Amino acid sequence: MMSLQQIRQISYEAAQAAARDRLEPFVLEEEDRESVAVGEVVSEIPFLGTYVPEGWKRHMLEDAPGVYMGDNAGAGAYFVDATGMGDPSEPALTLPAFARLYEAGYGYGIVEAGPFQVKIGVFERI
Repeated sequence: MMSLQQIRQISYEAAQAAARDRLEPFVLEEEDRESVAVGEVVSEIPFLGTYVPEGWKRHMLEDAPGVYMGDNAGAGAYFVDATGMGDPSEPALTLPAFARLYEAGYGYGIVEAGPFQVKIGVFERI
């Protein structure tokens, strides 16, 4: 099991790499829902950590099931099972549940990652 300190360090390192590589959030569209539900698109969502690319800002999510409000920017993030083997009874959203919830046209980036779950932040262009 990873400590919170380890998770934050990994996020910090991811932010440095994302800035160096000029990564941008991956925009999910309506037609991506089926691919997201079976895990085909999740690997394309970049690990941005605390990095917010130029021309983007974090989109504030409302507190709701599957949304973790204590993410690294306070904007809220979807708490998602990254293995594809999660159960609907677990706290993390399954991939099919995330596919039903995401808002098309926004950018998505991993803001924190643990061994089995990720927190996916929502970004909007400015």
